[in-house]
Amino acid sequence: SGGHDTDHAMARFESDVLSLDPQLVVIQFGLNDAAVDVGNKPPATEPRVSQTDYIANLESMITRLKARDIPVILMTPNRMYWSPLLLGIYDHPPYNGTNPESFNELHIDNYAAAMRELATRENVPLIDINQAYLDSGNPRQFLLERCMQHPNDAGQKLVADLLAPVVIDLLKP
Repeated sequence: SGGHDTDHAMARFESDVLSLDPQLVVIQFGLNDAAVDVGNKPPATEPRVSQTDYIANLESMITRLKARDIPVILMTPNRMYWSPLLLGIYDHPPYNGTNPESFNELHIDNYAAAMRELATRENVPLIDINQAYLDSGNPRQFLLERCMQHPNDAGQKLVADLLAPVVIDLLKP
């Protein structure tokens, strides 16, 4: 859902995930958790969900899924870049509209790194979309022009290409 973070996910995890008795769960959060609501009155100065709470929320979801023998895959948050729409909303400190990597450098890179560590610690598969964007040499090619935080068709294809083999492997009888 739009604007949802891991706090929202925790509130609806039972009803929207566990109650459906899924065969497998893919978890990708981070952009909304890491966002600093600089447009609020007064402006926020810290992320919506602290990195500590973000990881604790992900750990809780993983623990609950493992308790039911439901395979889980973590997916790092994608990168994001300035668009005219996002500049209008977020070009205030601590963000810097003249730095194209401002979103990533401020918090997203740290949240992605924390998720990588969590995947290793919990021994769950990780799809590193954030790194795949970087490895492409042109991360913007995967994002919608109007709002460079959401994947476009190329971004969705990248996710599918990286995710499909892991899903197929985990669901093998």
